[in-house]
Amino acid sequence: MANRARERNIQDRTERKRREASTVSAGRERDMRIQVGQNSRRRKREPEKLELPNFSSKQKKETSFAEKQQSRREAPTQQTGAEEKRKKKLLFLRLLLVLIIVAVIGLLTYLLIRVETISVSGVQWGDPDSVIALSEIQQGDSILLLDKKQIKKRIESDPHFIFEKIQYHFPTGITIVVKERQEAACFAFANTYVIIDTDGLILGHVEKSAGTSLPEVTGLEVTEFVLGAEIRTTDTYKQDVLRDVLNALCAQNLQSVIQDIDMSNVNQIWMQLRDETKVCLGQGSQLQEKFQWLEQILLTIKENGYTGGTIDLTSVLAPVYVPEQTIDNSAEE
Repeated sequence: MANRARERNIQDRTERKRREASTVSAGRERDMRIQVGQNSRRRKREPEKLELPNFSSKQKKETSFAEKQQSRREAPTQQTGAEEKRKKKLLFLRLLLVLIIVAVIGLLTYLLIRVETISVSGVQWGDPDSVIALSEIQQGDSILLLDKKQIKKRIESDPHFIFEKIQYHFPTGITIVVKERQEAACFAFANTYVIIDTDGLILGHVEKSAGTSLPEVTGLEVTEFVLGAEIRTTDTYKQDVLRDVLNALCAQNLQSVIQDIDMSNVNQIWMQLRDETKVCLGQGSQLQEKFQWLEQILLTIKENGYTGGTIDLTSVLAPVYVPEQTIDNSAEE
């Protein structure tokens, strides 16, 4: 009995140890599985580390080949830049050549195209040489370098002339084109005669002692005389009528035969000719027809040997000439 109990105790201890060993082994396996799982999760979280391989001779050759390929690709870009520089240089040289050609042409033009002949157009009553003198253009001046503004200013310093243009006759000729103002009448002022054109513009003056072939205007008070400007008077209506009279007078070119024009009464304008014939124009209307009649009547009385007397042009329908010996003084008054 004692032996059986002892054997049973031994078996129980052995079985206990076996179970304990089994329990410990199971715990270790569980721990190992847990550790393996954790290591696996760590590997997933951590990035893989790449190790740079050492260059071998083959890899160096491959790198050298790649560099050559890159340099070949860069070579066309370098060639393009050089070509652009060459094109810019050629463009600069062409522009420089054009500038040199223009400069040479300009120099030859300056040296060869010079004024040799000067003519004047538009002068009817004055002296063309005076226009050339006023312009200050000299033979030998370069035609293309003539300053028109200065030439205009110089010529128009004489109110007789209005500068219009310069005509070129290459290679050596020019024509100065002007418009001339016609001397129409004069006013006595101090010891001079102030000369005006048909518009009342003052053209100049002459000494009384030198005389003038222009009609003298009387009966109109002038307040100011300025060379190159219109006269200023106390009666602008009379001034307008005088302008009409002078335009009609010069249209028939009769100013040289008239000695004076009396503008005292614009409703009864009187003139006296140089042969002392008196002319009554009446009012300042139909003046062109009246001066046409005057021209015809003067030819007729000259052909018949008459001088003096009175010509009445008050009515253009019935102009009258009364010789001097038949004039009724009371009627004339």
